[in-house]
Amino acid sequence: MMKNKTLLPLTMLASIVFSPNALAIDSSELIEARQGLMKLYSVNMDVIGEMLHGVQPYNKKTAKEAADNLLALSKLKVSTLWPTGTGTASKSLGSMTSAKPELWIQKEKVAQKQQDLITALEALSRDAGWSARSLEDSIEPVVQACKGCHKEFRAKK
Repeated sequence: MMKNKTLLPLTMLASIVFSPNALAIDSSELIEARQGLMKLYSVNMDVIGEMLHGVQPYNKKTAKEAADNLLALSKLKVSTLWPTGTGTASKSLGSMTSAKPELWIQKEKVAQKQQDLITALEALSRDAGWSARSLEDSIEPVVQACKGCHKEFRAKK
């Protein structure tokens, strides 16, 4: 059952990101696709979190795969998923999303936060397969990068 919940957002995301007609897609579908992207981040972070919290034993291969997935996700060019007007201020779409209007106003700051995430994930990807300790040491900058963006650009639910 979990595969279906993860596969649908991934399929939708891929069809939108790689579609030359992405801008012709309904805005609600774009919001669903970017939520799918965030779900993919979450699934991979959960894999790492379960190892760090002892729910699952540390596994070098699994840790490295999850870290590599996170890094790949962070490098996707997904600007088509974030057209202006698809945030919480939208009367028709606002209830579907947590994206604050500041996201579109402070684009340079958003870009810097994205780069901070990529930098943190590069270290995580490099270190995750070495040991549980290296995984633990590398995860905090990733968590902080995620929180930094969410704190400023994501409305509380």
